[in-house]
Amino acid sequence: MIKISEETTALPSNLRYSLVLWWVTVALGVLATVLNIFQLQANIDMGVTAFSTGSETDAEIEVLRASSAVRVYSTLAFTAVVTVVTALLIPQLAAGKNWARITIVVIGLVNALGGLSGLAALSAEITAESLITLITGILIAVATIPAIILAFTKPANGFFADHKRAK
Repeated sequence: MIKISEETTALPSNLRYSLVLWWVTVALGVLATVLNIFQLQANIDMGVTAFSTGSETDAEIEVLRASSAVRVYSTLAFTAVVTVVTALLIPQLAAGKNWARITIVVIGLVNALGGLSGLAALSAEITAESLITLITGILIAVATIPAIILAFTKPANGFFADHKRAK
């Protein structure tokens, strides 16, 4: 077994900053989930309005409502799951597990792209709820990108390599 020197076992500052940013994304994910819970009905109604032509029958409106509800609940579930998985991966990342670094990067990129996809909805009617969701998504993306970059700096790479050798 290879012994790791005291110098290389210390968590590099770049990786510490990355971990802080990952925790920021978790906090923002919790905020986004809570906000989405409180605005479920408004989001469903907004989805119906967005796809309604105004000449639908009651049955067609109910179909629109159901499809909008599926979209809203799916988004809520996705946000909650990504937030929980990210929170579970952060300690593994701090422990030098490279699989956790790769996994959190993939999840982070998907999450960041999802957050930025709200920019495409800017042409739709802007409400206070949609603006808060958009801002939260942008903040998640802004925290995720540097978290990823910092997790792959030379000192961070050395930290993960040392932990792999120590196995």
